[in-house]
Amino acid sequence: MEGIKRNMEAMRSQIDERDHAVSETHAQNKKYEQLLLEKDQELSSLKYKCKTKAAELAKTEKALAEKTDKLNEVEAKVGESEHLAEQLEQARDSWEKKFEEAQERWKQSKAELDELVATMEGL
Repeated sequence: MEGIKRNMEAMRSQIDERDHAVSETHAQNKKYEQLLLEKDQELSSLKYKCKTKAAELAKTEKALAEKTDKLNEVEAKVGESEHLAEQLEQARDSWEKKFEEAQERWKQSKAELDELVATMEGL
């Protein structure tokens, strides 16, 4: 009988140890479940932020493309304006040269006319 009692006490002790181990395992499992829940929430938050940033990036890229197109248009207009300015400068230079030549011819003609008038007055 004594042996049975000892066996029963040993079994109870083992059962108590196992109950304690199960309790610890359940507690640890709850901690892991809470940690998993927190990580899931963090992941959801990061996914949302990533989606938001991707949308912002798309808007920024679109705006950049529009600005680049406008810049290219402006650069083309600047090139056309520079070409037109060169043509106008050349035309101005040509007219200035023609004016100077005409002015010189006028001076020569006036001098000849003055000389002719002086000669006629002397007659």
